[in-house]
Amino acid sequence: MKKLPSYEELQHRIAQLENELASFKSGGSKIPFNIKANLFYDICEYSKNAVVLFESFDNGKSFKIKYCNKKAEEFEKISRENIIGKTLVELFPTVHNSGFLEALRRVFKSNKAEEFPAVSISSGKILEWKQNYIYRLSDKEIVSIYIDETINKNKEFELKEHREKLQIAMEAASYFSFEIDLTTYQISTLKELYLTLGYSESELNAFLKNAGSLIHPEDYNKAKKLISKHALGIKAPLNLEFRVKDKSGKWFWFKAAGRTIEWDKNSKPLKLVGLVQMIQKEKEIVLRLKESENRLKLAMQSANQALIDWNMKDDVIFFSPEWYKMFGYDPKKTSINFDFTVKIAHPEDVPAALKNLENHINGKTDFFNAEVRMKTKSGKWKWILTHGKIIN
Repeated sequence: MKKLPSYEELQHRIAQLENELASFKSGGSKIPFNIKANLFYDICEYSKNAVVLFESFDNGKSFKIKYCNKKAEEFEKISRENIIGKTLVELFPTVHNSGFLEALRRVFKSNKAEEFPAVSISSGKILEWKQNYIYRLSDKEIVSIYIDETINKNKEFELKEHREKLQIAMEAASYFSFEIDLTTYQISTLKELYLTLGYSESELNAFLKNAGSLIHPEDYNKAKKLISKHALGIKAPLNLEFRVKDKSGKWFWFKAAGRTIEWDKNSKPLKLVGLVQMIQKEKEIVLRLKESENRLKLAMQSANQALIDWNMKDDVIFFSPEWYKMFGYDPKKTSINFDFTVKIAHPEDVPAALKNLENHINGKTDFFNAEVRMKTKSGKWKWILTHGKIIN
């Protein structure tokens, strides 16, 4: 195997060629072909790009390979000894399908350089992508300098596919992406969100420049303070809930989550990116649940009732505030479990209550019912009707 020249040897050879070229130019003489050839081959042989020199003997109809460099051997996985002197069609019978042969013919005829991507795709996967730069050198010679972009293009293709899938998933989940310039506080890429709220394309630019015009004043001030902290370099992720006004004037709840992804050379934050999701339905459910709890609490207070929740596995009992008011116990100082309820129950009422509980646990009754007397903190007895059901 031929030994590659050292860096010093290459530098020396380049200096020689430069001196030879300078001497010919100063003398007004044309550069001899052998000097041109030496310069061409020395430059091409160790290029990082693949170089193939073609020669035509039939006025550009067909092309034989006259030379290829080491990088071309590497890309094509073939030895130059096996291809030099052979025609392009002879080596690659399907070259017509790629359009590369026609590109060579065009450049040969027009004498105009051309950029040509030779691409082969099968089943959605890029099998080959070679970016060719084709030039005519002489009456019979044409050269193609190309880069094998197959790996990079496949990565681009996969990235595009992932982005499309992510976009579909985001739309299905009502997610919207956003970017915040932490130097100007300008928000971008929230176009879909505003369109969802009924605004027109013509109104978008003004809203994107002044997001505060649509965000609820209470939420906007909180958001601005939180974003300001990120602009100063806070490391924690951004988590924020806020309301945005739609075209009709109704407020809708959204949730934003994001983090800083770009800094300058002095570690100053530049860009924050994230996702926004509409949470209006969740907020409405929470609001209705809270309203129901308030109505239940009011009804229980009016009827002198209390709520009991017993975790039988861990033996932890929750009594609502109404129960503590009825019996005078301090919730902070009282440890409530099954033994405690038995302890404060009247001894005469306990056996019947336990029997009813056993029947309900064994599935013999649909509900647990018991009437017992229970002792208050002051020592007085109160009759209590307990009505319940195992739900889990």
